[in-house]
Amino acid sequence: MVSASSQHGRKYYRLSSEGKKFLKIPPGLRSNALAWYMTHLKKEEFEQLLSILETLQERNLPTDYVETGRLSGVEKHAAKVILCGWLEPTGLIKRTPTGREFTLNTNLYRKSLEAHSPQDLFPPYNPLRTEVHPAYLVKSPEMHHKALCDIVITNISPSIIPVKLSITLNEIVHSYVAGLDFEKSVTVGSLESKKVPITMQLEGILSESFAPVEAGSCQIEHPPGVTWQRLPVLHLVSKAEFYEITIKQLMRQLELNVIRKGKSDRPDLIISPVRIKQDADEFLRGEEFKTFVEITSTDVLNSTKIQADLDKFKRHKRKVEMMSGGRRQLILGPSIASDVRINEFATDHPFTVMSINDLEYLVRKCDESQIKDWALIGRILCFDGLMQRNLIDKMFDEYMKEAQNFLDKYKKQIAEILCEGYTQAPPRELAEAGLLIRADTGYIPSSTLLKLLSHGTFRSKASDLIDGYSA
Repeated sequence: MVSASSQHGRKYYRLSSEGKKFLKIPPGLRSNALAWYMTHLKKEEFEQLLSILETLQERNLPTDYVETGRLSGVEKHAAKVILCGWLEPTGLIKRTPTGREFTLNTNLYRKSLEAHSPQDLFPPYNPLRTEVHPAYLVKSPEMHHKALCDIVITNISPSIIPVKLSITLNEIVHSYVAGLDFEKSVTVGSLESKKVPITMQLEGILSESFAPVEAGSCQIEHPPGVTWQRLPVLHLVSKAEFYEITIKQLMRQLELNVIRKGKSDRPDLIISPVRIKQDADEFLRGEEFKTFVEITSTDVLNSTKIQADLDKFKRHKRKVEMMSGGRRQLILGPSIASDVRINEFATDHPFTVMSINDLEYLVRKCDESQIKDWALIGRILCFDGLMQRNLIDKMFDEYMKEAQNFLDKYKKQIAEILCEGYTQAPPRELAEAGLLIRADTGYIPSSTLLKLLSHGTFRSKASDLIDGYSA
């Protein structure tokens, strides 16, 4: 993949011709290609990897890397990198059901040895007249997720066509698919598009080194011939990584800025209502308000885990090189233990504890109301203590009452803005609340004000204001 050269006593590396060929392979098939390259290496090219493969042909290797090093003759840190960073993500090995040992994927290993080129390991396909939805899936075998997709077959001929379907899974994915369900024959009418649902039941334990790969291909056989359709790119992740990705998406739906760190000595996420205009590292070190997010993947977030996360705050603050911007913590888990008492924790910084289910509830509530105002969201995510669904409802109600009082108090000025499109001298509170934006002609309504007035609770109130101003 790379070649070395020396110049002025220093060694330089560059892509070899083989590396350039590799980069032309679609990203979703590069893991398959790597499997082929690794099984066709010469001993002098990667002796440690070949030593581990030779050992795996005779016996399983434990996830205790000290013991693995002893059994294979490979240094323990190198053994960990080879097993978790190279062999497992390419499907050449997989973990046993206990998760404590690695075993050789003999089927893929044999196919890879017998293949004449990396392309021989790719699932065949032909995309004509077919498509797949969605194109990308993030799923966790550890959580027994179902990977669902639809093959859409469009018949552009003038006659009815019977179709037979068969699926070839990518060998990397195959090890984690416990069940595969789809309709094996359908009839597609002229100028008709028909969806064929496909369900892949996932199972297994894996590390966080997996790259997204194509799930496989679907052979669509019909009287004129055969068409191949690629299945979605499937990103298999651990339970912990799935929660991190999910919560990052939820925070972005709340229109927050999110930086994902995801390392053991860093917070899982850093969120802020402040738009990141400068370099991300500069933002991290800056004074802007930020919240450190800790995420647990265990089914129940208990007092012991909460205290452990609280203890990480100062260390994480030091690691991301910011002393004043990170002021509080948000601790999230799938569910919260019923015996958690917030006043029992030893800490000197503010924090919020919340279940992922309640965070999803907050996002749904904001989406339905079309209100993504930090004055409301910040009040919820920065609540000191345990945030639950009933408190979310209460804070929403309080926010709506405050907004109602605000509209009543400044109805003349708001009516002027709505009817004239601007105002020259608004009350200071309107601008400070983010309801107005300064423009060349004066102040115009902000998106926050327009969204607020479009909400069902205030839509009739806005109409009354306009009618009163016009009269």
